[in-house]
Amino acid sequence: MAEGRELYFLGSAQLPIATASLIGESVPVALSARQIDPRDQTWGEDDPAYRVYFWDSNSACDEWELEGCDVEAALRWAQDSAAGRTFTLYATVSDAPRELGLIRLSGTDPTRA
Repeated sequence: MAEGRELYFLGSAQLPIATASLIGESVPVALSARQIDPRDQTWGEDDPAYRVYFWDSNSACDEWELEGCDVEAALRWAQDSAAGRTFTLYATVSDAPRELGLIRLSGTDPTRA
């Protein structure tokens, strides 16, 4: 089994669940998996930008946008650049005419309790 993963049972499936070393949380994340029909989506983004928010101990934030990379490279960059700070990794999304939105991929926002 890969480091940072544990097995938990949901129904009859044995699923690996991310733990502390993978997503920065001390409690395993509950996971629900179901098969889907991919024809239900109406749009997608193959090359999203990512935003990384670094948080210091006073909840002050230093924000960065990353382009031209995949999620693994964005996560590595955030981990390598953290310098002792916690961080939140987001993918950016936009669906005209809506405004820019963020989808949280890793970490937590300490200003949202």
